[in-house]
Amino acid sequence: MLLIDIGTSFVKSFNTLNSQTFKTENFQGEFGIDIISRIDYSLKSKENYQKIREKLIYTIKKHLIYNNIEFNYVNNEFKNLNTNVFLIGNSVMQGFYDGISLKNMARKPFRLPKYNKNINSENIEFFPCIGGFAGSDIYPLIWKLKNSPEKIALGMDFGTNCEILLKIEDKIFVSSAPAGPAFENISFLADNIIIDVKFDGVLQFFLKENSKKADFITPHAFIKLISLLLKRKMISKNGRINNNIVKNNVNIDTNKIRELLKAKAAVSSTVEILKKYYAKGKNIEKIYISGNMINSDTVEYMKNLGIIEDLEVFICKELFYSFAYYSNKYINNKKKLIKSIKDKVFYFPHYNLSDYDEIFINELYFGEKI
Repeated sequence: MLLIDIGTSFVKSFNTLNSQTFKTENFQGEFGIDIISRIDYSLKSKENYQKIREKLIYTIKKHLIYNNIEFNYVNNEFKNLNTNVFLIGNSVMQGFYDGISLKNMARKPFRLPKYNKNINSENIEFFPCIGGFAGSDIYPLIWKLKNSPEKIALGMDFGTNCEILLKIEDKIFVSSAPAGPAFENISFLADNIIIDVKFDGVLQFFLKENSKKADFITPHAFIKLISLLLKRKMISKNGRINNNIVKNNVNIDTNKIRELLKAKAAVSSTVEILKKYYAKGKNIEKIYISGNMINSDTVEYMKNLGIIEDLEVFICKELFYSFAYYSNKYINNKKKLIKSIKDKVFYFPHYNLSDYDEIFINELYFGEKI
């Protein structure tokens, strides 16, 4: 069985037969770095929609070919696969895969389109999404939370679109936070990347091997940089650079600081809203975190910036692969597999609430609560 996780920036697959992993870019990236940009592009013309859909299909084909899976692609559908393939991804990726319009996802209240169930053939299926922008790519994290011992736990899946999950007893409430590129690793094919920073009297930047200059900085390195600067009061809680940076001849992209600040507010406001409406004063016992850029160091820097609460954190490193093996048990009963994941999971469209904008604005700061 092959499980393919279609992310906004990257696509990865895992073959349970030989434990083989494959990762590529999502080749739709040329049409926009986030899902809203791609929706906007696709709605401008039928030709645009076809172009962006073809890039997604091209990406999926690369994963099938790499894994030596036989298939035919006829009349915009995959046919005659010689093994079972499960696809998971956000709601927009599912829409493009199904070949349906996403105009209702371009503006509030972000209604889900009616997916084309007939496009799933006998051996390939895109698992149904949860709701809004919360797609089936969070099935592994839902599965993890359902099997966690805590009565109240938080799940956070960091990426271009961050999904926030709150477990209360046997129920899980899900919302999505549009974070943009702040928490998504940049192309692993890119050169001239800053991969780490240190502060030893002065800031030091460390480049990727064979890099001659700094054109990019990884999200991990940038989060670490802003955390270090905040700790030394070289930037303010609202992200404003002070004169100390200028004196140290450090050139910081202020647009990236604002980008990170908005991403922080998107995530923390979503957490606050879920706690307000469902936790109702009860304390979160543990946080489960997944995402391409997440490691133990990153978690500490994100705590310093107020992106993650200062609680016990479990990093779900092998979650995708564990879920693939779990899914493989249900090869002959996909409906039972989907029910085991989606049962008692509820989507909460928090961005339609009257107090959402106020809570978001109140979270536009780095560090401890103002």
